Amino acid sequence: MNLIKQAQKGELPQNKVLVPAEEGGTVTSDDGNLTLEIPAGALDSDTEIAVSYAESEELPESLREIEGAGPGYHLQPDGLTFNDPVTVSLDLAPMDCSFRFTKRQFIRMVEQL
Repeated sequence: MNLIKQAQKGELPQNKVLVPAEEGGTVTSDDGNLTLEIPAGALDSDTEIAVSYAESEELPESLREIEGAGPGYHLQPDGLTFNDPVTVSLDLAPMDCSFRFTKRQFIRMVEQL
């Protein structure tokens, strides 16, 4: 079963962290390459946040269209908004960064986050 179907059934294997709204916290993907840092007050209430690796074929079509783009990450819960900016860090060292994309593709990629 692919990761998207597992997520829809609530069975997604992932690093899930309960982030206290008053304290904030850090969530790291299961492969250790993506980190989401959430500052104190960025959440309305204590929230379970999950970050999991996603194969390229499991990404939205708009992201798969980017020439040479590889795997990505699924962040949950879907639709979560933050009161303050959060920091997303991606360790590119283990990845092949030889992809090219147009400005429009880049904007679509960022809009998907």
